[in-house]
Amino acid sequence: MLFYFYLFIMPKIRLLSPDLIAKIAAGEVIERPASVVKELLENSLDAGAKSIKIDIEKGGLQKISLFDDGAGMEKEDLEVCHKPHTTSKLETDEELSRIMSLGFRGEALSSIAAVSEMIIRSKTALSPIGHQTKILNRKIVEKNPVGMPSGTQIIIENLFENTPARKKFFSSETLEFQHILNLVTKIALSFPKVGFDLSHNKKSVLSLPKNQTPDERIRRLLGDKIFSFLLPLSFESPHLKLHGFLGKPQIAARSKNKQYLFINQRLVRNLPVSLAIKEAFGSLLDPKSHPVFFLDLRIAPENLDVNVHPRKEEIKFLSSKAVTKEICAAVRETLEKNNLLFSHYSPDSFEENSPHTAMLLREQTPIWNVRENLEEKEILQLHNTYLIIETKTGALLVDQHAAHERILYEQFLKTFQEMNAKKHRYEFPEAIVFSLPLSETKHLENHLETFSELGFDIEPFGHDTFKVSAVPEIFKERNIFSLIREVLGDLMEEKNISIDRYSEKTISYLACRSAIKAGDYLTPEERKRLVEKLGQTQSGYTCPHGRPAQIEISKTELEKMFRRR
Repeated sequence: MLFYFYLFIMPKIRLLSPDLIAKIAAGEVIERPASVVKELLENSLDAGAKSIKIDIEKGGLQKISLFDDGAGMEKEDLEVCHKPHTTSKLETDEELSRIMSLGFRGEALSSIAAVSEMIIRSKTALSPIGHQTKILNRKIVEKNPVGMPSGTQIIIENLFENTPARKKFFSSETLEFQHILNLVTKIALSFPKVGFDLSHNKKSVLSLPKNQTPDERIRRLLGDKIFSFLLPLSFESPHLKLHGFLGKPQIAARSKNKQYLFINQRLVRNLPVSLAIKEAFGSLLDPKSHPVFFLDLRIAPENLDVNVHPRKEEIKFLSSKAVTKEICAAVRETLEKNNLLFSHYSPDSFEENSPHTAMLLREQTPIWNVRENLEEKEILQLHNTYLIIETKTGALLVDQHAAHERILYEQFLKTFQEMNAKKHRYEFPEAIVFSLPLSETKHLENHLETFSELGFDIEPFGHDTFKVSAVPEIFKERNIFSLIREVLGDLMEEKNISIDRYSEKTISYLACRSAIKAGDYLTPEERKRLVEKLGQTQSGYTCPHGRPAQIEISKTELEKMFRRR
């Protein structure tokens, strides 16, 4: 009985052992073998490497070896580089606010050493000989000189052997290597001047020469076919520089795995930027699709916080709204000056998975335009749904419903913009009262001025209740409570907010309900008038929901189908 009494009053807080602390810390940085490769690659690139060789065995769980031709380390550096919070990239507090290096935390080698066996070999250009240290359980167990070229080689073996509880959760070696390959591909895209060689189980998988241009690197990694559907983007302002490529709408994907964002050459995720780019595509994409892009953003380091994620995979801007607004404008400008007409293709000409795998873009100018004499052309109607027009270089197929949607959408939008310029608002005969959860209540109170700028008249009405007296006229038939929560949700996610975004969504519904339907018979005159009006729209490539409104089949493709070529 006394034993249980002492057990009950024993202290509950205890100091963890240094070994357990190291393993827990490693868990934040080293998620899987690809995390090790990422940390080692960033160190090599920070060291100025021009060529990097990576050898992987058993998906990285058995062995990871990386050799670079960077600056290298002295003997004294080798003896401390694996210790916690040791780095050559940071000295003062002030430097933390303008980070330019990829690595800076001083955690990488220490975290890796906590869950593996490590050998480090390194030599500087001025040293006659290199040095080697072997580290086991975060302690140096062997030191000796070694002959080697200038640079650094790090060998990691038996990853997670001392943490079997974590190792059992890893997938097959094939999947683990796939994560490594994806990582190396992304980093190689950001550093086209650096050569990369990657092998798995003694077999070469990737070999990229150094001193490539961004175009050459993309072609080499993703193929000429993907590259042919990319639009070059170049934008500079006093605050930032943005260069790279946008995928044309036809290769938009259901996932975000073809979105490559590099900020000051750091591979990162940033939700506001991703959302801004998708917003810029507007009705060129269906809501479930995500644009493809390869973008390199350069911005003053003091305007960034790169220290928000243990693996440095995310980043924050000092002024997110200002940055995303400029990015959105740059993407829109690029899309507006390019031809985005859909076209048919041969089944064996493209292997990429996308929502529109049978519809790609031609590099030429559109095969028809409104200046062509439609009066002399016969427009056929197929299944009372599709229109077929002969053109100079092939045939054009038009979806009559999608085409009419686009025409009406642009007409309705123009009318709304004219009304909005005159500040037309609808005042309710009786104010609408609604309540919000406490967390949303505070956000709405903080953004009442923003809603006022958008044309809403909202004011607190006691506790968690508000009343709405007026809204932009186009929203008078909408569910106002749902609309306000939708706008508020975007504000909470730091999206670019404009009334046009919500107006456009409403207008697209109106256009859809008012448009000619599939199955409606059109007279020859109605067909010609529809095609003519489609040619006069600003963006007649898709309906407002992102579906193709017109698709080209070139004479060349027809000849291939009938084996005339």
